[in-house]
Amino acid sequence: MIDLSLIPPGFRQVVELVGPTAAMALVERYGGLELHVPARFSADMPLCALVGPEAARKLVQMYGHTKLYIPLCQRALVAARNAEILARYQAGESPRVIARDCQMSERWVWEIIRKTRRGRTDGDGGQVEVFDLWK
Repeated sequence: MIDLSLIPPGFRQVVELVGPTAAMALVERYGGLELHVPARFSADMPLCALVGPEAARKLVQMYGHTKLYIPLCQRALVAARNAEILARYQAGESPRVIARDCQMSERWVWEIIRKTRRGRTDGDGGQVEVFDLWK
């Protein structure tokens, strides 16, 4: 689940227009790039294959014949990934399996679990306080 408060303000309108699933498909494909939105809707346009015809039609109606900047949304994606890692761990999966699936080290999975349990989901990789190690 994506936390909308972590989505850049200029992109929230797109998320509300097409829904989070279609918006995240745009981020995965075009994140950090400008997307040329065609002036006219066509059922065979590549945008339909990516986000579905209904979402593509809405994008064309709202942003047709413009370039729409698609942000990377890194904070939101990292927070969602971290929440998924914690949920998998709480469901009984081992950190080793989670690490392999997420292509990260087992130590980093443990760090994410520790931080996420404390409510810190941004995954900023900040320095660990010495006294935090004994909590």
